[in-house]
Amino acid sequence: MRKFFIFSVFLTISLGVLVGCSNSENGVEKASEVASGEQLSSQQNIDTHEVVAVEPTDEHTCAFCDMKVYGMEHEMGVFTAQIQMEDGEHYFFDDVGCLLNYERGKDEQAIAKWVRDYNSSEWIDLDGSVPVKADIITPMKYGYALFNSEKAAQTFVDERKDINAVISSWDEIDHVSHERYMKKMGQNEEGHDGN
Repeated sequence: MRKFFIFSVFLTISLGVLVGCSNSENGVEKASEVASGEQLSSQQNIDTHEVVAVEPTDEHTCAFCDMKVYGMEHEMGVFTAQIQMEDGEHYFFDDVGCLLNYERGKDEQAIAKWVRDYNSSEWIDLDGSVPVKADIITPMKYGYALFNSEKAAQTFVDERKDINAVISSWDEIDHVSHERYMKKMGQNEEGHDGN
């Protein structure tokens, strides 16, 4: 019985290594899951969709407020944000507050979130971005520019005293957007009541 157990373990590990080598995806080994016979988890299902930012088209509108979403080439495109869901679907937002408000009350969470770097218009990870509040016009009047580093944000603040630029936080953006969300939901509820 003990020999059979050792042989089974050896066979399982060997099979897992062989299958893992032939079926590795995006450099992530899945041999341990295949060898142990576990079912695919949601994280593994995510691996079937490439997690990458994409450009919006002229047909895209904000998934929260239904306003126009601007592409990279437009001056307002620097404020566009996007998320990717587990099924691979991308949703675009005309301003960062709309992205935060879209997620409120949703059961499904995004697997990735991107915003544009204010200096380059390149997509950057939302969690790694540094927000700056300033007297700038953004599509939904939130007034936040996002940067790919603390240094870039500080340089902007130092150089743009004329527009009252100050380093902010995602907590502040979330607070402001949540207030707008509650106000909008209150107005919608009043509208449904016939007021």
